[in-house]
Amino acid sequence: MRNYKRKTERGTTSKEVYESAGAEVLQNKMSIRSASEMFNLCPMSLSRYVRKNKNNESCLLGYVKPRLIFSQETEHELASYLLKRSEIYFGLLPIEVRKLAYQCAVKLNLKNIPPSWLKNNTNSALTIYNHYTWEFMVLLKTTLIEHRQPGCIILEKQEARKQSIRTRRKRKSAVLTDTPEKDSLKKSMKKNWPRPKNV
Repeated sequence: MRNYKRKTERGTTSKEVYESAGAEVLQNKMSIRSASEMFNLCPMSLSRYVRKNKNNESCLLGYVKPRLIFSQETEHELASYLLKRSEIYFGLLPIEVRKLAYQCAVKLNLKNIPPSWLKNNTNSALTIYNHYTWEFMVLLKTTLIEHRQPGCIILEKQEARKQSIRTRRKRKSAVLTDTPEKDSLKKSMKKNWPRPKNV
């Protein structure tokens, strides 16, 4: 799905609400179900949050992308660089952008680099599932740049400069001024013109 639109508000609750609900459960011994109704939370999410707080584990709220390679800041930096390149000239080709993304990932020592990137020295593995490439998705997310490949600008088809053969033939034999020769030519053409046969 290209541009997914959320249908629910689930997973968008702030951390402060979870902290206050967790404090009610842990300190005031309120039940998880009543605390979730009081703070308008999902009971399972609240119980998960309370359990992780008891075990002193790091608790991430909402939906998290676990296999994300670049952070949002790095993606924005990469997109602004591509925007600058496109203003100077045409920008980078899709293959060059993929190579640049691989080089950035290696230079920054990122943990989630897929093995296919290391094998091909590009991020080509992400482009198989769709016609649109990875860099197009990055630029769509950052909404900074319009993706286009370098090439000729196609203009609308122009009309032919030459006149058609019929009009050109007529123009050659036509006398353009009002003279007695022109009138005599018209009369002779009418006489010689074949008349339709009566049926």
